Amino acid sequence: MLLSLDIGTTHIKAGVFGNDGSEMAVVSAPNPKAQGPSGTTVYDPDVLWETAAGLIQQAVERLGERDKAIDAIGITSMAESGLLLNPADGRARTPMLPWFETCSAPQAEGIRQEVDERELFRMTGLRPSFKHGLPKLLWLREACPDAFDGSVW
Repeated sequence: MLLSLDIGTTHIKAGVFGNDGSEMAVVSAPNPKAQGPSGTTVYDPDVLWETAAGLIQQAVERLGERDKAIDAIGITSMAESGLLLNPADGRARTPMLPWFETCSAPQAEGIRQEVDERELFRMTGLRPSFKHGLPKLLWLREACPDAFDGSVW
């Protein structure tokens, strides 16, 4: 069986499928947004994890008495979203900034002014954008500087 987890910006979905792709169980729940630093839109990583774990459990329970051996897991998520973690215990130090949060637009513009866009695109396939990790990290460094003490992205 295959377990799928789709962590979207509006809903989180978990499903179990047969190895032939047949649907066996699918469940869904809202992925609630929260207000973060400076009025940003964020996701609470603990709420997200509790929701995802609960949905996985529900999907597997819907299989009833069938063999519940999972052969593979596939996970999709919210594009360029991220947070800072405490490397010692893995706990979140910041809320999750989603890809659509534009708070890092000024940082992206600063990057645009500092780099040759053509060269950046040639090397990375990306253009400077508020959606990417570096502008969001730069914004977090300004908004939540204490979160960077020994953190990893």
